[in-house]
Amino acid sequence: MSDTPAFHRQQLISAQRAAILDQQAIRDLGIPAHLLMENAGANAARIILRRYPMAQHILIVCGPGRNGGDGCVVARHLVGTGKRVALLMVVDETKIVGDARMMFRIAEQCGVVVHWSKPDGGGTSALLDFTDFELIVDAVFGTGLSRVVDGLFAEWIVRLEQSGLPIVSLDVPSGIDASSGECLGRAIHANLTITFQTMKRGLWIEPGASHAGTIEIAPLGIPEVGSGDHDGLLLTREWVRDEIGRRAANTHKGQYGHVVVIAGSRGKSGAALLTARGALRSGAGLVTLVVPQSIGGQFLYEQPELMVEPVPDRDGHFSTCSLAAIQRHIEGKDSVVIGPGIGREDDIISELTACQIPIPMLIDADGLWFLNINRPLYGRILITPHPGEAGRLLGETAAAVQARRLSSAQRLQQALQCELLLKGSKTLILSADGKLYVNPTGNPGMSSAGMGDVLSGMVSAFLARGLDPSIGLATGAFLHGLAGDLAAARVGEESLVATDLIESLPDAFASISL
Repeated sequence: MSDTPAFHRQQLISAQRAAILDQQAIRDLGIPAHLLMENAGANAARIILRRYPMAQHILIVCGPGRNGGDGCVVARHLVGTGKRVALLMVVDETKIVGDARMMFRIAEQCGVVVHWSKPDGGGTSALLDFTDFELIVDAVFGTGLSRVVDGLFAEWIVRLEQSGLPIVSLDVPSGIDASSGECLGRAIHANLTITFQTMKRGLWIEPGASHAGTIEIAPLGIPEVGSGDHDGLLLTREWVRDEIGRRAANTHKGQYGHVVVIAGSRGKSGAALLTARGALRSGAGLVTLVVPQSIGGQFLYEQPELMVEPVPDRDGHFSTCSLAAIQRHIEGKDSVVIGPGIGREDDIISELTACQIPIPMLIDADGLWFLNINRPLYGRILITPHPGEAGRLLGETAAAVQARRLSSAQRLQQALQCELLLKGSKTLILSADGKLYVNPTGNPGMSSAGMGDVLSGMVSAFLARGLDPSIGLATGAFLHGLAGDLAAARVGEESLVATDLIESLPDAFASISL
């Protein structure tokens, strides 16, 4: 979508919940199944007419299930407005059953041209010339798809993709898992996805998000999803604003928490400074930067609002000789972030996590190097890996994590027993009890050094002021991406660097307070 969805539509549902909600509408509300199909197709047709008013000749490609039935309803309504519509049925006629068959027969009787494509090469689809059409509607597979797309279906998806025509997908792009966003073999890249009644979770999780294009919701004429009937939340400005809250007039810095940033090493002092600045710009009352003693002088004049505490080190890096001093600086504070730029020379992470520090501790960057998937974390621990770091912990490649982002995040969170944020397009946040948040903000220009360090500082600021760990991760991710979007609008994606994002944080906060 071009902008953040409305607050009342933040819920995301899985394919399983979508089926349950349909059955509840049929069983409990007494709405006939064919009426749900009619409402879906009729409202989808209205959106298509609004989005593509100049398209006169439209091809609707239908599969064997309810999604194909929705496509037949769309065809009938478009023909009723004077459009020239053809149905391509990628299914044996005997496999069209129930309400889908009824809608197919009605469309046929209303003058919709029908072409058949059969596995044996038969049918009339060979007569199709894509140059005759201006728009394709994909109604092959809907939310019920759970197997790899192959054979005739895969062949047609390739042909549709190669046509060069704009494609509108009904409910989800065919080939995308509606629950996880995974690509099940071949999948359509839609220009527009018209999803029915409620946002499907897979439309907002990569790679599904990149296949969905612009997303619109077509109502089915049933009640909105209840506050507890969802499988994830899509973050919005309103939600973030409500979670952060407004500052009261009579507050003081002590009420906004004291962040301890344990970061930096010889040659990596920038990571420490970016993390500390992220915390300061995100409203922390106080920020103490703990750094190796041999680089401490580099920070004396960099940020006057910071308190800098050098601790004993070994060759410019934290080591076991640093631990006692680090623990003293953590005492009495409200949150701690450790890892940015600390290097991989000594494992102080295991020592600190073994102490079960009572305040939230965010581990990022080099700190993640010392974690082990076979050694659960205890205490109030948060981790923020990028796909490469998550892949190393899981024993997989970054590409494997990207292909199965939700399941990878869930496996890592369950193994380490912590709060988790998986970076990347459409950042995923999982709470310790498995609640999912999906962040829609951010842009490709943020794929550059130091962005994650800023995020760590931002999240630590929200933790210090008392937000629950998963809420701190979610609000941090949203505002981090929003600031990145504002910075990209100012300097462009190619030139975007982490300090640009920090400079845009005041505008990001202002935009959610309007």
